[in-house]
Amino acid sequence: MAAKDYISLRLNSEIHEEDCDYVDREVEETRLARRRWITIVTIAAVFLVSAVILLISVVHDVQARNRGDLEWEEFSCQQNDLDCLALLCPDGMSWDMVAGKCKEVTGYTCCTACTQEYKCFTAEEAQIVKCCYAEGVVPSAYKQVCRQGYLWVQWKKKCLRKNKENFKM
Repeated sequence: MAAKDYISLRLNSEIHEEDCDYVDREVEETRLARRRWITIVTIAAVFLVSAVILLISVVHDVQARNRGDLEWEEFSCQQNDLDCLALLCPDGMSWDMVAGKCKEVTGYTCCTACTQEYKCFTAEEAQIVKCCYAEGVVPSAYKQVCRQGYLWVQWKKKCLRKNKENFKM
């Protein structure tokens, strides 16, 4: 029987057992079982490789944190140390001791400039400066700096400083 006839038999909803005499049922079942087994093994292998990569990544991160290899460190200041408090926030923001985060100073607008620097501008400067609101697929892929050696962390609303042990200029 030609391949064309086989296809028409498969498409025909009234396939009878005697029409399929030319197909070796055991060979076909073995082939389908092998195909299922290969599919299951492939899915398990992809899952296993993904799990191993994730596990290695987490273990590496935990070990780096335990060694103290953090590139950026959070710091706190005394209430009367004005120089230190000024470093907690970018220019145009001030530290709110009660809320524990930076707040915009009245008359300033803050945004991430296209140079990946988080800055605050007066109303006159804000018309000149271009803020980048759409930064691509991963909005926080680039580090937003407050000033040299300090990183702006949006969700904490404060600056972190470069770890002195890892600081290279």
